[in-house]
Amino acid sequence: MKKTTTSTFAHFLLWLVCATLPLGFIACSDDEDPTTEQSAEPEPEPDADYTVMLYGCGGGNLDDALIYNLSQVEGYGYSDKVQFTGLVKFSVPYQTGDDAQFQGTRLYSLTPTGMENERIADADYRLDNPDHLASFISDAAERMPAKRYVLVLWNHGSEFTPVYDQPSNWPGSSTRGVVFDDNVKEAGVDSHLSIFELEEGLKRSGVHFDLIYMDVCLMNMMENICQIADYTDYILSASHITPGYGGHYGRLMDKLEQHSEVLPAMQEYVPLTVELWKSLDTNNSYDLSLTDTRMLQPVLDEMRLFTDALIEERNSCQNDAESLELFDYYQLYSIYQFDQYPGSYSIDLDYYANHIANYCMNGTLSTQAYLLSNALQKMQLVRASHHNEGIIPEFTVGITWMPAEYYNRNDFVIEDANGQQYEYADYAVLYPILKFHRQTGWGNFLSINEFQPKSENP
Repeated sequence: MKKTTTSTFAHFLLWLVCATLPLGFIACSDDEDPTTEQSAEPEPEPDADYTVMLYGCGGGNLDDALIYNLSQVEGYGYSDKVQFTGLVKFSVPYQTGDDAQFQGTRLYSLTPTGMENERIADADYRLDNPDHLASFISDAAERMPAKRYVLVLWNHGSEFTPVYDQPSNWPGSSTRGVVFDDNVKEAGVDSHLSIFELEEGLKRSGVHFDLIYMDVCLMNMMENICQIADYTDYILSASHITPGYGGHYGRLMDKLEQHSEVLPAMQEYVPLTVELWKSLDTNNSYDLSLTDTRMLQPVLDEMRLFTDALIEERNSCQNDAESLELFDYYQLYSIYQFDQYPGSYSIDLDYYANHIANYCMNGTLSTQAYLLSNALQKMQLVRASHHNEGIIPEFTVGITWMPAEYYNRNDFVIEDANGQQYEYADYAVLYPILKFHRQTGWGNFLSINEFQPKSENP
């Protein structure tokens, strides 16, 4: 009892001393104590797992397919886990037709009551403008915040070519990569987003994507992937021609809703989509690959070493006509061609690397091809394909291949309907601009690839 009384009295004295201290001292002590600082309220996490943004045109006879894909989304119905919006434009015949719902540039938004369709601009609104792409993306992210963002590029695509992928500030430039628009004509050629303009639009948007789905032809190429890899974790694209009706967007919405992560969703979506294409058309080859851009750098590193070894092998044949002829024949039989622009080929990288290495019986080259294959396997996490007899059983990713004569050509000219000619830069000017070349030096090989086989058999 006495001990308790003494303790209580001591506490009273301590309180009295503290209460009589100068207020300024007390305030200073509080300011120096970090525990007294007010922390900012964290931003609430969005409820939706995904926002899917579709950007494209119906130009090039794809209007019906675009309507079909949008109706798939609407048919799936509203989900608070997977939101959808799209900025689209239909072709000239639809713009001049009687149905107002297909005229102008239109913003689609999936709501609990269905798909809203709003005309926000005229048909001359340029979807090949990187600023317009950036605005659509940033506005969509603000209107429909989500944990993850998916961008769908819809319409036509192509391999990397000097005519179609020129920077837009070059005189007479036509652009092609994605988003074909027959409402806009430049130099007598239809206008598109080049791979450089696509990169610029993504950069300006300020949004990092979890998935960019290029539902277009021929975009699964190292040149294209490398150029936009900084702006997305995954890229879904095809090396071959894709069917006109494209992917299945009801299935896409469903797989995203089932999986909060991109990879398991694509592990189910990709094979289902290719199987659908196969069931509808058995006469063509189809493929679809999911690239993990975070695993791109090891591929580029191995590609650099493979390119150096290939250049060394080719140079070793320079003074031996027979050896050089054999090297060119080995190349001929190492090529699996996805598509061709006159003189320029989109070929399978893994198939080419391993076959040219083994034909040449070059140990260093063979080892580098093997290491490159391993890196490609780790980068492409999901792959599915359908192929006919005579087609290689598995596809990886495309790469530009051509003879030096074409690479160094400087007379690319296109003529408009009025007979006016426009010049385009050659590969030797354009290709070194690519991020892919800067990291691998692949253009250095193309510049010396004097491909001239003379006999029927190697």
